[in-house]
Amino acid sequence: MVAALADAAVNQMAAYALTYTAGVHGSISGSTTQLVLPGGNGSAVTAVADDGYHFVNWSDASTSNPRTDMSVTGNISVTANFAVTSSGGHGCHGCYINPSVPTSGFKMSINGGAFTTSNRNVFLGFNAGNDVKKMAISMTGDFTDASQENHVASKQWDLCSKLGRAIKNLTCSDGIYKIYARFYTAYGRTSDTATASSTITLKSGGVTENLQQKINLPFTKYLSYRQTDADINACKFSSIPTLIQKLPTLERVHQAKKPITSVR
Repeated sequence: MVAALADAAVNQMAAYALTYTAGVHGSISGSTTQLVLPGGNGSAVTAVADDGYHFVNWSDASTSNPRTDMSVTGNISVTANFAVTSSGGHGCHGCYINPSVPTSGFKMSINGGAFTTSNRNVFLGFNAGNDVKKMAISMTGDFTDASQENHVASKQWDLCSKLGRAIKNLTCSDGIYKIYARFYTAYGRTSDTATASSTITLKSGGVTENLQQKINLPFTKYLSYRQTDADINACKFSSIPTLIQKLPTLERVHQAKKPITSVR
């Protein structure tokens, strides 16, 4: 018991503190105080603006919202900044505008709307407005396993991966998989309506990802001493009986090539 407490104390001393604070006219959704080991990742936090206000940025100039600090190498303490929403005036209007909802709504399809698949690698299709420049894909729905990437109309996706397919599980069990997408403007703006999801059932008997790459090496021909290409071709195209008939001749040639030693 004492040893366990000592180990916990040592780990706590070695961990970095992540602190997230909301400025005026807003709040923080998620764990506002986190302890992360060196090189580890924090959990996602979201800056939520009060009615009539909008999120501007974090005090370290980051506009990611939700925000997940990864590969932590030191203590982090940031404050979310908010500003009043106004339709007039001057400045960066796009910084305060959420993604516009397309006519048919934000949508995502898997394999063109298929219900089942036998392959863990599927194709995702997205429907979003022209002002959407970034997106995040999640298998959990809270986007703690996701990272922002450039928005595309379609892309390949691994059902058993996370962080933009940077991390992939070796095996992928059969079952129902739900994929979530969140859309962002060029200024990092998003909203609860700028999301989509879709479901597909994997029926493959369990798929194991082949992490080995097949490499075709060129054939290398080795010739013995005094052996020519004609000798190689003779052996290559001769039948077994013909080769057996040539064995005595080959043996005599071999004996003739042996070095002569003197006998005293």
